[in-house]
Amino acid sequence: MVNELVWKHGIRFVPTRHEQGAVGMADGYSRATGKLGVATVEKGPGLTNTATAMTAARLSRSAVLLIAGDKVIGSRFGNMDIDQPPFILATAGAMQQANTPETLADEVRIAFRHVRLGLGPMVLNVPTSLSESAMPDAWRYRVSGDGMPTVQAPNPDPDRVVAVGKLLRESRRPVILAGRGAVSSEAREALVGLADQVGAVLVTTLHAKGWFGGHPFNLGISGGFAPSQARSILKRADLVVAFGAGLNAYTLDH
Repeated sequence: MVNELVWKHGIRFVPTRHEQGAVGMADGYSRATGKLGVATVEKGPGLTNTATAMTAARLSRSAVLLIAGDKVIGSRFGNMDIDQPPFILATAGAMQQANTPETLADEVRIAFRHVRLGLGPMVLNVPTSLSESAMPDAWRYRVSGDGMPTVQAPNPDPDRVVAVGKLLRESRRPVILAGRGAVSSEAREALVGLADQVGAVLVTTLHAKGWFGGHPFNLGISGGFAPSQARSILKRADLVVAFGAGLNAYTLDH
């Protein structure tokens, strides 16, 4: 498969020393670019080596597609054969089984659609016997956007905007907290402008680390990884306004 992709289709292939690194790089690529990251591993131990990276991708709902080999259908004694579906569902959380040459195109589309809808990572499980099968005459995979909704920007509730504005005016020690959603929305200039206008300090989640670097009121990361001086300032905040950030216990330092 890799040989076909590289030499016939010009796909860039990045080899890794370990399968966990392959999935971690696909996850990092997805988070940094907003695009879909693809990795591929061998069956059995090749797949089990991805456990931590696939779990991390699932917890962040990253756009990662892992193409995994699987045992030959009917095999019982292969030295790398394991029952892969339970492992996949426990780590990645979603799996599409590849079954026959005739159904492969639809199964690939389903896998890509799942990831592109923002539902988290997906494993396309491909038995060795299928990858070595002859394809039907004139078989060709066609990319399809069927079933993919057009992305629409939501309009904020005017009354809620007025309410937040009132809170900012009345606040004495406001904090603006930005997460990965703010980064992907390219909202830095707008948030810095807001902070300057209301006298707020700036912090980020761990995933947006360094985003406000260079601003005089940048405190760095919010939460358990925050430096001691920043934590003492944040404890005295009377208002926190979050943009594109999940307010979990670690970001809020419990």
